[in-house]
Amino acid sequence: MALDMQHLQWSRPRTWQLKRLENRPILVGSLLAACLYGSSELAASAIAWLMVARSTDQIGSRKIKLPKVNYRRILYLTSYGFLASGPSLYYLIRVVRGYAFMESRKPDRLRLILGGLLIAPIYSLIYLTAVSIYSGGRTVSEIISTIKIGFFPTSKMLALCFSSGLVTAGSTRLSQDVYAPICSLFMYAMELAAMTAAKRRRLLRGKDKD
Repeated sequence: MALDMQHLQWSRPRTWQLKRLENRPILVGSLLAACLYGSSELAASAIAWLMVARSTDQIGSRKIKLPKVNYRRILYLTSYGFLASGPSLYYLIRVVRGYAFMESRKPDRLRLILGGLLIAPIYSLIYLTAVSIYSGGRTVSEIISTIKIGFFPTSKMLALCFSSGLVTAGSTRLSQDVYAPICSLFMYAMELAAMTAAKRRRLLRGKDKD
């Protein structure tokens, strides 16, 4: 009896969280994406500064200053996560899981193919369009030019993120509404690594502006 009560005590918070996610999957996914994208700017700046400072043994030195906080970028990334990334990722995964072979328990290789061949290229178009607009692209030709340059590299990285996210979510045996949030976490890791590397290069060159 004591074991049953302990099981119920641990299962109640988990059930409550899953019900929230099931009742408002788009809102929860959008809020999570907004928080992840918005915080990536601050996290990348801090990690890059620590990496450069430690490599040069100048932690606390005035020679290597902490990068300036780009509030415009934070606002844009937060808005992108809430308005674009969260909803689009939810509907893309919903389309994929709508197939009968996605609902059933199939080998993870099938999820890898679906993530790489369907979700990643479509999401790459959305992501690169947002990048182009943030960088100053206002015409269709400028946006298309940005997409042509970054489409294949971005699709490869996103294919890895979505494939890993789908496999991880599928192995949890939880509600399929957790697929999008888990994929958002993998994308956050990719975005954080890319931004940290870029900021580290700028710090080494003595430039701390985006």
